[in-house]
Amino acid sequence: MSEHVVVTGANGFLAHHAIPVVPLPVVAWVRSRKRWAESAASRTEGSTVVEAPLDSWELVADAVPRARAILHMAAEVRHSRKGAEQTYHANVEGTRHAVRLAARQGARLVLVSTSGTVGCFREPDRTADESAPFCEETVRRWPYYHSKVESERAAAALARQLGVELVIVRIPVLLGPDDFGGRSTGHVARFMRGKLPFLVRGGIQIVDVRDVAQALATSTTIESPKPVYHLGGFAGSTAEFFGACAQFIPRQVPPHVPYPVAWGLAAGAETLAQAAGKRSPLPSPVVVEMAAHWWNVESRWASELGFAARPLEHTLRDVIGWLQSHSSS
Repeated sequence: MSEHVVVTGANGFLAHHAIPVVPLPVVAWVRSRKRWAESAASRTEGSTVVEAPLDSWELVADAVPRARAILHMAAEVRHSRKGAEQTYHANVEGTRHAVRLAARQGARLVLVSTSGTVGCFREPDRTADESAPFCEETVRRWPYYHSKVESERAAAALARQLGVELVIVRIPVLLGPDDFGGRSTGHVARFMRGKLPFLVRGGIQIVDVRDVAQALATSTTIESPKPVYHLGGFAGSTAEFFGACAQFIPRQVPPHVPYPVAWGLAAGAETLAQAAGKRSPLPSPVVVEMAAHWWNVESRWASELGFAARPLEHTLRDVIGWLQSHSSS
């Protein structure tokens, strides 16, 4: 009987790119079978689907004959303090369920985490490799990033208890074509439409989703993996990033505004939008807070996964071309 790789969050942007290159048959663990049927990943040869919420890991265990690895991509990505309880529950408890599934199957667990658990700084020119401590005090007020710190802790503790081989892969902001949900490419799309009103002084780190997908596929079968891998890419200021976008889009880089002004505008817009039952036209104050920080991870051994980040310009060329070809305007 052949081995399988179970992929959680299989309807997501990263899974769309990773599933076709996973070297073993895939069992896609999804919350919506209908969405899966409409995705390109569903046409990957040898893939099957199990529809179940993340807390029903026993159903998946019963449906999977033999798993070599669990590739845990499912996460609640919400950059707001509103709904924080849901974010923590989905990310921390969902990860524990993935560990339990790995224990039942005797499988490796590859936990896809974020570089923001260790690689967020108040100053530029700092970086974190795989030995770096959590930057918990910096990210504590941001539910998504802090929930991922807690997810890594929970995974490590339960994996030790249950005897599960755990591999944590930390990635920065993903960028690439085929982002049909518009989550990862949203900031580029807003810049293209002239809907990015201002910047605050801070940094960003970007990696191409296709480079990450291939490395994650390798992580499911590599012999004697390291416990943590960082898959970094371009790291620089947001002004540098949008300056690179401007090579392909005839727009000016938005001006910087002082952080207190940006935060006040965002908080005021959010309050008014909530009172009116609408969506704020400006980013959440949490996003402004994060944008005023610097993000950078580097790796001591990502090359073991065959990882090499392509130049930012190549990613932007493909992303902007894809956005232009799928524009409704």
